[in-house]
Amino acid sequence: MTPEAFDDLRRSYVRYATLRQPLFWAYLVVGLVFLVLGIALPFAGAIVFGAILLVLVPLNTGLSIRRSLRSLAAGYVLGSQISSSFGFQGFTLTTPRSEVRTDYVNVGRIRVVGNWVLLRNRNIRVVSILPRAVFPDEAVARVRWAAAAR
Repeated sequence: MTPEAFDDLRRSYVRYATLRQPLFWAYLVVGLVFLVLGIALPFAGAIVFGAILLVLVPLNTGLSIRRSLRSLAAGYVLGSQISSSFGFQGFTLTTPRSEVRTDYVNVGRIRVVGNWVLLRNRNIRVVSILPRAVFPDEAVARVRWAAAAR
């Protein structure tokens, strides 16, 4: 992996973790509504609640993104080679540090973001980020088909 590819990975993940998360935006809208209502109807509790939401939600999201980026940096070593193989029931991803087998039925959702493929695990809230180069169109279609078949 090149430094440019890792920078693209970081940007793609931050974009996914903020722009593509409806709950993040819902909390911000609720916080803004409470803040505006608290100012319009002089009610200190609404102002405080709105301000807390508007500060804590982005702070929590930012810390979560930071933690995830550290994990990504540990998993994708600069200069390393990543390969994949796809079978009937799942795929195997091989990195210098590990070899991971994933069954298609364990993928809850798949999303292509730029040069990256984001796979959400069906059983736990974990998103795996794979280079698009090792995840061809046929594999994306197969995972989407398996997820829709459930």
